[in-house]
Amino acid sequence: MRRAGVLFLFISLLFNGCLPFAIIFQNWSGALGTVSNGILSDSIILNESPEIRFDRKVNRHAGTPQLVEMLKSASLEMDKQFGVKLTVGDMSAPLGGKISGHKSHRTGLDGDIAFFIIDTGKKVINGNLNDKFDRFGVSLNKNGKVMMFDYEKNWALVETLINDTRWRVQWIFVSSGVKSAMLKWALINKKDIDTVYRASYILHQPKGADPHMDHFHVRIYCPQNKTQNGCTQLPPIWPWEKEAEPPPVKKDFTDAELIKMATEGLE
Repeated sequence: MRRAGVLFLFISLLFNGCLPFAIIFQNWSGALGTVSNGILSDSIILNESPEIRFDRKVNRHAGTPQLVEMLKSASLEMDKQFGVKLTVGDMSAPLGGKISGHKSHRTGLDGDIAFFIIDTGKKVINGNLNDKFDRFGVSLNKNGKVMMFDYEKNWALVETLINDTRWRVQWIFVSSGVKSAMLKWALINKKDIDTVYRASYILHQPKGADPHMDHFHVRIYCPQNKTQNGCTQLPPIWPWEKEAEPPPVKKDFTDAELIKMATEGLE
């Protein structure tokens, strides 16, 4: 039976583009490899709840325990503050590996979250991951309806994600226009300056990928857990992450190589 299970996993890895990892899958749990070339073991499945809704019904809501708990915690906070649901898009497949439409999302460390939006009358609209917002926080949906980026709720979400040290958020990918507008709003509204400082690093438009004008793509660091030691951490390690283990990089990388590594497979 164990032999059959091993064979099945090997074949799964082969067809998911993760053959290099197939010979080292023993004694690990969680994320293995990098976010763009890895797999996932012992995944946790996120379910819809009174606080969480899915953008679409697909088998892509698996993650590490840390990612799943982060999304649950954020949804509870948003419900507590505003009485709204968190709309979650793609995470990872139950076994990780490649999923269509993404270069990353392979190791249970990535999750997509819809923006919080309102109409011109400030009525809350359920978010989705298709409506693109410009640098003025405006979107025109397929029915010709004008929608507005809800800065208050979206900032509260970002604040919740990056200030909880249990999750250790590395990136929140979003377009440069949306990032700039959010930081400006936060400064005008006198939000906590330390949070604004961290957000200025973490909010980022990925290079060579979709600019993320229609959702947040959240990525957490590899878990600091000895049972999840197969995860390969890519830089950067932010200045406030003093307790984080340095990424396994050689000392003679050029700046260009480090930038390439830091943006590898982003989407």
